[in-house]
Amino acid sequence: MNLLEWCVHYAKARDAIEQKLKSMDEKPDRIVCHYKDKEVTFLPMEKLATDLPAGLVTIVCVQNQQNFDTLVENFSEYSKNPGLTIIFLNPKLDEKWLIKPAIHAAVADKASLKTGLLTLYQMVPEV
Repeated sequence: MNLLEWCVHYAKARDAIEQKLKSMDEKPDRIVCHYKDKEVTFLPMEKLATDLPAGLVTIVCVQNQQNFDTLVENFSEYSKNPGLTIIFLNPKLDEKWLIKPAIHAAVADKASLKTGLLTLYQMVPEV
């Protein structure tokens, strides 16, 4: 299963209880989910990017050192978007961890940011 397909399955599974998903637009590089109360864009990325759209965005990237380093190096920029969620995925094992940088930045100690993120990162094996 590729990252785009995984996003489709993830969005549907997340909505199984709430039943708020009205429609889903599948595009070659993203999925746009239209819910009763919001619109969320899922962006699958092999390599975590830094130029991201504003709004409710969920990035799904591969669990590897390069993407983790990008997260750490650009964390302050990512944390400016309160609607951003980043999911680090090992698709072979279907294991993941996720972070909402704006929330994490608001509650975490800046001095221990990298250590805290590393702890999350180490929970899922690299691809």
